[in-house]
Amino acid sequence: MKFCKLTDDEYDKFVLNHPQNNLNQSIQMVYFQRARDMDVELVGVKKGRKVLAATSLLYSERRFGYKLCESIKGPIMDYRDLELVSFFTLNIKKYLKKQGASEYIISPYIIHKKRDIHGAVVDGGEDNSDIITILSRLGYRHGGFKVNLTNVNWMVTKDVSGYKSDDEMLDSFYNRTRRAAVKNAENCGVYIEEVDGKNLDVFYDIIKNASETKHFHGRNREFYTKLINSIDSKYAKLLMSSININKYKDKLSQLLDDEIEKNERLTHQHEANPSKNNARKLEISNGLIKKYTKTIGEVDRYPADKNGVLPLAAVYFFCYGSEVVAAIGGAKDEFRQFDGATALYWHMMKFARANGYKKFNFYGTFGIFDEKSPGYSIYLFKKGWGGEVVNTLGEFSLPIKPIQAKLYGLLRRIKNNT
Repeated sequence: MKFCKLTDDEYDKFVLNHPQNNLNQSIQMVYFQRARDMDVELVGVKKGRKVLAATSLLYSERRFGYKLCESIKGPIMDYRDLELVSFFTLNIKKYLKKQGASEYIISPYIIHKKRDIHGAVVDGGEDNSDIITILSRLGYRHGGFKVNLTNVNWMVTKDVSGYKSDDEMLDSFYNRTRRAAVKNAENCGVYIEEVDGKNLDVFYDIIKNASETKHFHGRNREFYTKLINSIDSKYAKLLMSSININKYKDKLSQLLDDEIEKNERLTHQHEANPSKNNARKLEISNGLIKKYTKTIGEVDRYPADKNGVLPLAAVYFFCYGSEVVAAIGGAKDEFRQFDGATALYWHMMKFARANGYKKFNFYGTFGIFDEKSPGYSIYLFKKGWGGEVVNTLGEFSLPIKPIQAKLYGLLRRIKNNT
């Protein structure tokens, strides 16, 4: 075996065909990082011409001369091949020392223990706790399982590969509310559009406002500009859901006219034949007329553009390997009655099933076990689609310059506690 740098092609072929493939270790993400002038390189282990392990190394300079190297959701290799993992660790330490790195952080894209949609561990399910032991014996320090919203380690995923139709997948959702939301978005006329340079500002504003409200890292505008320019839309999909208020109002007006006509018939029926059944139908009709009239009045005050378009939600999806990932998203809460976010997720879930992806990954999830957490509502939204809670193994640190790494860690803890 030999430790060496890998070409883009070698790296891509190995990662794409490995069960641990993921967006952070994809060659597309490497292209994106290069476009942002980030310090990234590709290394791995080969036996002859065969690649056995691969990872992207992302370097960043911090304070006090501390240089961090990360394999985000990597390295990609068989962690139960002790000879391979030992060989990789020995050589990465030597290599990173020459590169001047102080510490090496890895975060294998492997689940810790199989969990159900409630986050409870499934008895007899997959358990990779032994990998933590393996890495610990090689000098890696495990960072625990605390929620990490930057290097995401808690998420909700749904297997979409086994459904024969979209309707069958729709019926699999965890609750009726989510199914009703899908139908509501369709009935309201919510539609999906791809984001480009012309409507990026609208997309960014939605994400920015949502990140400030929900307390997550939404990135800056340049991030999304580089994303569009450096990664093919086959992989990175920036989508928005919107509604045409003029068309929606026309539909409401037609519904109101139809209901008024129906109400007149019901009134005559009840006058001619008073009954509880006719009275109940008339009461329902009166309520609908009141609802439609009120909604039409509210619609006139919605901040739509000159064409009557009102943006509702925005999500950046990444399609790679075996899964479609909802990487970053947000919605305008004041217009949640249109279920714009639901429309986006449903659109891409159908896309994932139709294009042979195994999983739909709702990605970063927190507040799973705490109903008082600000993230609990996000968890409930993702839970409604069914699937399972996934907790990866988390981060592991390998000191390259132990004293410097320890000092920096101490200073970082002091800062976080003040």
